[in-house]
Amino acid sequence: MAGHLAVKVSVKVRPGAGAVGVGPGGRVRVRGGGGGGAGGGDDGGEFGYAAHALGGSDQRGAFRTLALPMVQSLRDGFDCTLMAYGQTGSGKTHTMGAGSLAEVAAEQVGVIPRVVEQLFNALEASGPDEVWALRVSFLEIYN
Repeated sequence: MAGHLAVKVSVKVRPGAGAVGVGPGGRVRVRGGGGGGAGGGDDGGEFGYAAHALGGSDQRGAFRTLALPMVQSLRDGFDCTLMAYGQTGSGKTHTMGAGSLAEVAAEQVGVIPRVVEQLFNALEASGPDEVWALRVSFLEIYN
C-alpha cells in the first residue's frame, strides 16, 4: 500500500444543491445564499479536497471512485472505513444506500450494497486455499 494516502477526503454534491458546484481539479464552489450552511456562510467560497469531488447523483461513479479502491484494500487484508458526514438532507443516506433496496432502482443503489456485493463475489471466486474472515459494521447516528 505504499504511496497511498491513509486518509482521503472526498465531496459528493447532492443533486439539486444549486448553491454548490464542482469545478476542475477537485474544487468545490459554494455560492452564498444567506443560509450559512455548507462551509461558505453568506459570502460563499471555494474549497479544495485531496481526493475527489463528485457532482450529481451518479451512485455507480461514487462507488467506483470512493469505495472500489477500498474493496481491493480489504481483499489485501487492510481495514477500511468509509464515513459520510454532512448536514441533514445533504444526501448521506442516499449515497451510502441505507434505504430499502426493494424501493430503489438499480442505478440508485448506494455504496454499502455495492461493496457487500463486490466482497461476496470475490469470496465466491476465491480459491479453496483462501481463508476469509469478514466483519462488517454499519452505524447511523442521529442527533
